[in-house]
Amino acid sequence: IDVDHIVDKANKGGEELSNLWVLCPNCHVKKTLGVITVDLDMKKVYERGKEISLHHDSHLGW
Repeated sequence: IDVDHIVDKANKGGEELSNLWVLCPNCHVKKTLGVITVDLDMKKVYERGKEISLHHDSHLGW
């Protein structure tokens, strides 16, 4: 299990809990590489532009 910033620190994402999520290592790498993206306004997650659910939707707590 990895902890990742939803909004990367490089993009001014903070350390608060609301900006952190738990990802499996594979999803963490995909997000870091930009394969997985997050739409914060719509509260949706995409892989290569297609909406996905991340392992029972437990990552985001939405």
